[in-house]
Amino acid sequence: MIEAIFHDNINVVSVSGLFQWDYGQRLKIKGLDLPPVVEVHFSNNMEKEAIVMVGTQDGDDTVVDIPDVLLTKYHDITAYVYVIGSNSGETVKAIIMKVEPRVKPQNFVEQVPDADIVLSDVVDMVNQNIADNASFKQTIETEHDAFMAQITADQEAYQAQWDAEVEDSIDEAQYATSACYDAIGALQLEYYDMNGGDPFTEMSEDDMDANGGYPA
Repeated sequence: MIEAIFHDNINVVSVSGLFQWDYGQRLKIKGLDLPPVVEVHFSNNMEKEAIVMVGTQDGDDTVVDIPDVLLTKYHDITAYVYVIGSNSGETVKAIIMKVEPRVKPQNFVEQVPDADIVLSDVVDMVNQNIADNASFKQTIETEHDAFMAQITADQEAYQAQWDAEVEDSIDEAQYATSACYDAIGALQLEYYDMNGGDPFTEMSEDDMDANGGYPA
């Protein structure tokens, strides 16, 4: 890992330690108060566009991968630390990395350009997020439909249970209450007749004594 250490009022730092045909190398940026995630733009004096890589926080430092494709050239690499705000983007520091030339290894396997890898990763991530969101939406809709169907079924079952048990019980209770009133009336007439009342005449308020009963 290559380290670039910044001190006060230093905007450009030069570092060494890279050789042509290296790969999998990383750059650690120290001494800067950077956001958790920043862009680092890598280029050399032969490229028309800089390769954009993402640097992430590692303790107080920032670590970023050095593009393998630039290490296949013997030109020095410049890394621009690029901080993006809500409405702006600013190059805050630059790092010059010396690349020592050497003969290409016979068994060297050409790497896919890092920009293509990054772009491919982003595309895959977006596509995967779209697929995941569609699947999640379908799952939610399916679960919602099943939940509503279960609620409807439960309501219908409770209504049927009410109709079968509660309303029948109410009807039976009302019938029993009416029968009780009829029995009480019959007993009262029987009691009245046993005490000399006219069995063919219904009781009236005039027949009741002061205590609310019938005369003996």
